[in-house]
Amino acid sequence: LVANGDTRYFSPEREKANEMDHAFDAKISDNYSAGVALWELLTGENVGEYWNKVSAGENEHKALLEHPIFRDFYDESSLEDLVLKM
Repeated sequence: LVANGDTRYFSPEREKANEMDHAFDAKISDNYSAGVALWELLTGENVGEYWNKVSAGENEHKALLEHPIFRDFYDESSLEDLVLKM
């Protein structure tokens, strides 16, 4: 195992690295993990459970961006402002 931690927050690259037992770019992987955590804070939902609920399949990352809370309560500029403030 290349890395430890909660696999729900692993980037796709990190998952692949674990499977193949090789190195990965930790900085990029950490950014992905932080993004998943931020998504969960904004929506109040667990990413894995949401993907199962919407049957995202191949487009699971696109499904995250189409969450109703983002469509109904935030526009692009307000989301960008929120992320920049964090």
